[in-house]
Amino acid sequence: MRDSSGVIPAIARADPVGHQVTYTVTTTSDLMANIRYMSADPPSMAAFNADSSKYMITLHTPIAGGQPLVYTATLANPSQWAIVT
Repeated sequence: MRDSSGVIPAIARADPVGHQVTYTVTTTSDLMANIRYMSADPPSMAAFNADSSKYMITLHTPIAGGQPLVYTATLANPSQWAIVT
């Protein structure tokens, strides 16, 4: 659509800030689990080693057999930082 000057306005679109990472945890039987997953990119391995709790979520949670738990995070560099344990 043109404005009154006859110019077509530009539409700005921002690139996504990072990549959506989906972590899926499953088990065949019911159990209580300690799950840790990366939720934010640390600036360096040294920063991660100094205080991993700034970058990882830690949960103590029940898992029902056959019912996956799904967690998501947005990471700038998932090939380096995405992990679930």
